[in-house]
Amino acid sequence: KEDPENYRGISLINCCAKLFTLILLERITTHCNTNNILPECQAGFRRSRSCSDNIFILNSILQIHLRLRGRKVFVAFVDFKRAFDTINHDLLWRKLYESGISTKNIRIIKNIYDNAIMRLKSNNCFSKTYEIIEGVLQGESLSPLLFSIFIADIENYFHSLGLTGINVDNVISVILLLFADDLVILADSQIDLNRKLAALNKYAKLNHLIVNINKTKVMVFSRGGYGGVARRHKFYYDHNILEIVPSYVYLGVKFTSSGLFLDMSKQTVIKTKQAFGSVTNLISRSKINSWFSKKKLYESILLSALTYSIGIWGLRYEEVIERAQVGFFKHLLWIPRNTPDYIVRLETSTLKVSFLIFKAALEWFFKVNFMSDQRLPKICFKRLKQLHVTSPIKYNWIAQLKHFFDLAERPDLWNDCLNNGGNGKRLTKELLDSYKSVLTREDLNSLSRSTSLLLATSFSYRSLPNYLNLRCPNYLVKIIAQLRLCTKNYIKLSDKLNIHKINQEEICSICNLNQRETIEHLFFQCPFYGHIRSSYLGEINSLVELANALESDSYNILFSMGGFVTSMLRARSFLLNE
Repeated sequence: KEDPENYRGISLINCCAKLFTLILLERITTHCNTNNILPECQAGFRRSRSCSDNIFILNSILQIHLRLRGRKVFVAFVDFKRAFDTINHDLLWRKLYESGISTKNIRIIKNIYDNAIMRLKSNNCFSKTYEIIEGVLQGESLSPLLFSIFIADIENYFHSLGLTGINVDNVISVILLLFADDLVILADSQIDLNRKLAALNKYAKLNHLIVNINKTKVMVFSRGGYGGVARRHKFYYDHNILEIVPSYVYLGVKFTSSGLFLDMSKQTVIKTKQAFGSVTNLISRSKINSWFSKKKLYESILLSALTYSIGIWGLRYEEVIERAQVGFFKHLLWIPRNTPDYIVRLETSTLKVSFLIFKAALEWFFKVNFMSDQRLPKICFKRLKQLHVTSPIKYNWIAQLKHFFDLAERPDLWNDCLNNGGNGKRLTKELLDSYKSVLTREDLNSLSRSTSLLLATSFSYRSLPNYLNLRCPNYLVKIIAQLRLCTKNYIKLSDKLNIHKINQEEICSICNLNQRETIEHLFFQCPFYGHIRSSYLGEINSLVELANALESDSYNILFSMGGFVTSMLRARSFLLNE
């Protein structure tokens, strides 16, 4: 946080200039696509490509090679220092010309840069103006493409030095991956990677690029993990030793030296839980009382981050990731952490995260399946399919996806999807509908077998509970949820401000009936709450009637229930503290 190099200013550019460069972008993009100017290994800022492409390619290469005993994959994650800000303009114009872009368009771009000036604004004060003598402009749409064209020759440069990539399918090899200025170099030995780092050093000097030594890391992937790797291997860039690390976050996904994603799943859960408070505080401050709105906030803020590229890395970790989703609803409703997960999902009409994992994996499956055969994700995909048949292992992404077909009880659709892709939308719908039914049935079966829940076994759960469809105050929603989901030995109830924990195994210390302080005792028997009971509960005299009231769609009945709990808890707290 203290390093200024980690920050970038916000560039404010004239709107007319933005529109003009957008027109140029369309023209130059068409030229690049028609003439294959950008290498296949570049996925940054290109239509129909995303971070998922490179995440899948790297993961696939690891799966392809690490299936073999003793095999290692050597990877350098290269960080260019202020790459966009240090592009040499003369080199850029030359590379645009060599790429076949019309001299007219080059002249227009050059005129924009020759006449561009900038000044800084801080605390409402402006600096003097500066000419832009290097780097691409930030804050407009053309710059990422200009940078991609500038660095597009790096792969050919490596090949011109006799360097080869890491094999994928005995025909195609991958020497590096690019996402804008994020560079990954792949090698199959220490010597190979050091040669490629030397080639990178030459390329960087020729193109006036600077590699940030401190942020450039090396990973040695093997099924044996990280132990002893740093002692056995040394990697150099321009005579500087590069740090070997056990893990690296690449495009938002944490890769570990084993090639597995358990750490990524745990880290995602931790980060999601850390963000619980920001969402619940937003709900509280905004006084949001619509369950639909609360769930939308959860989906847009937490779930989107939780499921980022999850169809690629999360197929084996659905149980770990589920902790974050269920944990959020327990946090939102103030219910105990030991409340069974299945009842929380039923109460909130939420499916397991595994449903979203399967959905994301299917979407990626069909997207890759319909790519051209020249695309790297498709090449890796076909190789994984082949290995699944000839050398099946559990780490293969294809094998992990097939397991979900079995979980969805539709293994009959596997061959149809695998061989020709079929109708992607139809197959996806069939598979997801089936999996949704399976997951719902599993949760309902768990509920029917439950011996710990006090009231929930009497609820139908055919749809979202009525109280969540009503616009009840947040404190009331929590109270109703806590009553509905309480267990036979532990109660966690809240008034408008505080949480009260009651052990139903202990004798009530308020009265002299010598009875355990159960829900039944609190609601119907303890004499100290008689006046509160008569004011709020009316004719509710048993657990069956209480359960029926908690299923009610009447706001008044639910409000009375909340009034009783709030008043009873305050009286209890007062008596206990006397």
